[in-house]
Amino acid sequence: MKKLLKYIVLSGFLVYAISACGTSDNKKRETPKTVGQIAYDYASEHGYTLYIKEGGKQVPYIVLTNNYQGYSLLLRKEILTIKTYSEEFDNYYAASNVDDYLQGEYLTLFESDFKNILCTADIDISCGFPNETKKETISRKAFLLSASEVDLNSDLLYIKAGEPLSYFKKEKDLIAEYEGNECSWYLRSAYLEDRSLVCGISDTGQTGGGSVSYSSGVRPAICVPSDFPVKVAENENSIRYYINL
Repeated sequence: MKKLLKYIVLSGFLVYAISACGTSDNKKRETPKTVGQIAYDYASEHGYTLYIKEGGKQVPYIVLTNNYQGYSLLLRKEILTIKTYSEEFDNYYAASNVDDYLQGEYLTLFESDFKNILCTADIDISCGFPNETKKETISRKAFLLSASEVDLNSDLLYIKAGEPLSYFKKEKDLIAEYEGNECSWYLRSAYLEDRSLVCGISDTGQTGGGSVSYSSGVRPAICVPSDFPVKVAENENSIRYYINL
């Protein structure tokens, strides 16, 4: 009798396991219909890359998560431009060259229909000198990621802003290119040991701090509604997702 009960229990487990696997396969075969459904932390098997028309060209953005203040967070796959963070030896983000560029020239690269769906995110930054160890919140349609969001070395001194994003668990995924070459890129977090230093990522994917007077990469992040529809273009070699405007 004991052997029979054991067999029944094991059989039930196997039936459940097979059924669960079948459900997962069906989810993978299901064609995504919205931006949130291709997010890395939701269904990475779909590729988590969305093409957006920027400056007249279709440019790839990584859909990092579909739960960033209720929106989908997109990060440009490649570095957009090279800039100094500041000429004033000041790591205050809200007065930086980078923030000014992202709120102005960068947004003009998008067509009006797309700009209309961009969402405003509330991001935390360090206050300006002499209160840089305190935090303030600013609202932006385009911004840099924070040190916390890329899970920067906790031994470094910076103010926590946001939660670590699962996409950056591997160091290789921190590497980004500019015009085909691996290049360093800025984060928005001030490096608190020195007013002239800001956090960033090296060309090899190492995390650390660098001078605000150095030229480094600008890699924009933006937010769009997670339920915004996408269209699919498929050929023999690839599947691409685009905003369906």
